[in-house]
Amino acid sequence: PNVIRPQVPPPREEPKLVPVNGIVQPPVIPPPNRPGRRTNVLEELKSVLNCLWRTRWSHHFRHPVDAVVLAVPDYHVVITHPMDLGTVKKRLQNNYYWQAQEAIDDIELIFDNCRLYNLPGSTVHQAGGELQNVFKSKLAMLDLENEHEIQGKADKRKKRSATDDIAASYLASMPPMAPSGVSHYMPGLVPQFPYVQTGPSLIPHTIPNFPGFMPGCVPDTLINPLVLAKPELGHSMKTRRDTEVKPPPSDYNVLSALPPLLTRGPIEMPPSPPPAPPQAPEEVEPPKPDPVTPVPVPVPSRPALPPVVSYKELDWQIDKKHALHALKAMMKRKRKPFTWAFNNHELWVQYGSLDYDFEKEEALDWKILEEHVNDDKYEDFDAFVCSVRKMFQNALRCFPDDSLVKNSVKKSNEIFERRLPKYREGIARAKENARLMLAEKERELARSGDL
Repeated sequence: PNVIRPQVPPPREEPKLVPVNGIVQPPVIPPPNRPGRRTNVLEELKSVLNCLWRTRWSHHFRHPVDAVVLAVPDYHVVITHPMDLGTVKKRLQNNYYWQAQEAIDDIELIFDNCRLYNLPGSTVHQAGGELQNVFKSKLAMLDLENEHEIQGKADKRKKRSATDDIAASYLASMPPMAPSGVSHYMPGLVPQFPYVQTGPSLIPHTIPNFPGFMPGCVPDTLINPLVLAKPELGHSMKTRRDTEVKPPPSDYNVLSALPPLLTRGPIEMPPSPPPAPPQAPEEVEPPKPDPVTPVPVPVPSRPALPPVVSYKELDWQIDKKHALHALKAMMKRKRKPFTWAFNNHELWVQYGSLDYDFEKEEALDWKILEEHVNDDKYEDFDAFVCSVRKMFQNALRCFPDDSLVKNSVKKSNEIFERRLPKYREGIARAKENARLMLAEKERELARSGDL
């Protein structure tokens, strides 16, 4: 039966939740007493939300705020009802909302919480303002007044299931059919019986069960003589096509229905061919002597050369290890709010300045730098540092008027330069220890006489 839903939405309740490990996750499944709907405007809001998600300002609002990782213990004290874009996205997918205005209120709640907790002029406060402007421009293109419910996918599944029930009932009313390749007769009706022996014969007294000797399926239009030979069948049988088969008469000879070859006398073997005439023995040639192979003159072995140590390759392996560690430290989750501008260089092409020459300048971001280090494209650690600094300079020239990118470059440069002296000290210490170990190894080989 079709359920008639009321036109007035039920009252909406959003209780205050307790944070778990610093995170508050609002519910995304509609409660039983307040089911959601699927309307035309809510479907259009999914496209609007995807557009907001792809902007560079949505990085701070995609997931619930983690007060432990971000070191903001008072966040859930100030913000009583947190909200994020990921939660709104899940609610739209699960038909949580009754009407589009509820989803719009949740998105506006994200911007209200951003302005309430973050100070004006901060990075997150500016990103929230830019993202809200994009949301308002997209929302102005929607027709919020003509909202109506649309049929969901669940109703279509119900229609298909009803059709399947009708087909299943029709198949159940049909008579059972034998499987393909199986006889309609019962397998116990084909007996094994002896032959009547009239003389010495090589034929066995019972029918051997050779595969392929007896057909596995008897057609409906033919009469199987072996089935008719069973004396216990005193009643008539009906085949699948209602063809009545009468029992055989009392003087019926079963052997007459068998192939004539099986009822003959002894089998005569064909005469063997006459023996071949003896042939003259072939002449055997005497074996030829093996050719004399010259014995190679032993060449005196040269004394083993001392191993050659490539200090340049050794130094690069040490530099490579520290460069990869520096990149991993810059891409940590706790530093993503500051280093987000260098996550993907393709966004530079999409949102960068028109005066920036993308074909002339080298494409650089964290992933590209990591690939260059793994491919051994740098000579030493100093070349890697120059490439990182060049990436920071390219960002300032590609986004000359973007304050968010400028703050990201400034903070990322401060973190990298602050950690740089520690890496240089570690590299120098590792190279010194490596050379001491090699010198000790050479002395050990010299003492053992290997050099």
